[in-house]
Amino acid sequence: MSAFTLFPPEVGLKFHSRTGREYTITAVNGTGFKIGNARVSKRLIERVRDQLVKGKEFHFQRNGPAGGISYTIAIEAGVAWALQDIMVPDPARRVFTLRGEPS
Repeated sequence: MSAFTLFPPEVGLKFHSRTGREYTITAVNGTGFKIGNARVSKRLIERVRDQLVKGKEFHFQRNGPAGGISYTIAIEAGVAWALQDIMVPDPARRVFTLRGEPS
């Protein structure tokens, strides 16, 4: 399984965060991509993907030790974009979870 469900992204690609803010990918290389000055690493995406598959949920806007992806919204949004095929936000519980099977 690829670390990125939509990798490699193209420079200039635009997407929206869970709050509706628009982000633009400004650089891409073999180790990840940048959104402005925020770097989204392939390693972080792989870690989140692996933990999601094992059933872990990630709290909104918290760093890793606090049970989230990143306190930086741009990084959180980049990981959510890269894993959007398998990860969905649950706004009521303020967590990202593994996408259920389509019915």
